[in-house]
This record gives sequence, C-alpha cells and structure tokens, in this order.
Amino acid sequence: MSAPDIDFLSNLWRATLAPHGNNPPFTSHTDLYSTIDMTTLGDVAWDTFSLKYNSVLPEGQTLPWMLSEYDIWFRDPRSLIHNIISNPDFDNEFDYSPIREFDAEGSQRYQNLMSGNWA
Repeated sequence: MSAPDIDFLSNLWRATLAPHGNNPPFTSHTDLYSTIDMTTLGDVAWDTFSLKYNSVLPEGQTLPWMLSEYDIWFRDPRSLIHNIISNPDFDNEFDYSPIREFDAEGSQRYQNLMSGNWA
C-alpha cells in the first residue's frame, strides 16, 4: 500500500478512536514501515521483482499506469508461515486445522477463521 494511502487510513482510524480517547497503533506510514523493518522474521530476506503492463495498449490516450514499471517487494510467504508455526511463542495459540465447537444447546459457536464451516 502506498504511503499516502497508509496515512489516509491511519487518519480515519484515529478519527474513529478519538471519541474513546485512544490512538491507532501507528502514527504514520513511517511509523508502520519502521515497525515492520524492526520485526524479527527469522532472517527471511526481502525479495523483489518488477511489474509492468504488457498487453496491447489502447488506441488514443494511454493511461500513465500502463507505461510505468512497478517494484514489488515481499518476503517469501511460505518461509514466513514456517517461522510463525515454528515459533514457540505461538505454541497452543492458534488452530492448525478447521474445528467445530458447539454450545450446550447444540448451536455451533463461531469464534475465528478456523471455526467457520468454510475453513
């Protein structure tokens, strides 16, 4: 997400929390980026690739995004998930497979992603 979009969402979040006297966890895109960069991820390196529109350009006025090249930065999701699952801090903290919970009346209890019928 772009820095201006992060700042916009942060300001919206701040506005919704103001009546309660609370603040969002990040003050700006810079604060968010700094937090992300300081997070220990088990040495999963950043990787990058470039992306550019490569289909037929329309006749007439070409949109600027069709001519631009974009750098995509990411960390390997498989390696990140492996690190999360192997982290002892998360032991017994989340469900690895779908679950179904029922209350005393026999109604299904939905609490998180893995307790849903579609998980």
